[in-house]
Amino acid sequence: MNPSGISSEKPGASADGPLAFDPKDRSSLESALAGALKERLAVIADRAWYARDADGHLQALIQVSERILAAAAELPKPLHPQLAHYLERCSYDKALAFLEGNAPAEANHAH
Repeated sequence: MNPSGISSEKPGASADGPLAFDPKDRSSLESALAGALKERLAVIADRAWYARDADGHLQALIQVSERILAAAAELPKPLHPQLAHYLERCSYDKALAFLEGNAPAEANHAH
């Protein structure tokens, strides 16, 4: 497992895991991940919340980040290499674009 918590190993099915989806249902799992990624963007964008309650805002960001990691870990393996790349590097905007079918062109991307 790498520092982002994304494992290349196939996870075992767990009835009490963080997501209540059949591990074989890739579409539902990808939707859950996309939802968590969108929620992360909404939390980040809510500057008014940050201004009035910075600690609460940070806690919400931590919680949604944990949901992203849990949702990514539940995806059936193997992951598409490009999606795995984005998740491993916490490139969450790119991961969301990939899941929505709007992945950025990698030909111009320098590593």
